[in-house]
Amino acid sequence: ASDSAAWRENIAEGKQEFEENCVSCHGADGRGQGDLGQKLFKKPSDLTMISERNEGQFPFERIFQIIAGDTPVAGHETMHMPEYAARMKKDNFKPGYHQAHIRILQLTHYLESIQAK
Repeated sequence: ASDSAAWRENIAEGKQEFEENCVSCHGADGRGQGDLGQKLFKKPSDLTMISERNEGQFPFERIFQIIAGDTPVAGHETMHMPEYAARMKKDNFKPGYHQAHIRILQLTHYLESIQAK
């Protein structure tokens, strides 16, 4: 499934979400070198090293919960880390699946796809 057109579209949409919401702090490559991020008290983490920091496993559920704002993480508790999930939830009144859930899933899958090998 990881090479199907649907999967590639899912990753592309997650990348777009990342570019719209995360690049300013985490940088275009996800390594924590974004322009705005360099001005913060707590520097953004390298998102390409999540698996390495977790014994080679990408903690999908934990990352999803962090993005969704359900699991606190250092650096996200201040005004510096916007609550993107709250912004996404404004679309939840639309018919079909909850848009915030889908967007967070796509972003989480994208982060999983950029892990250092």
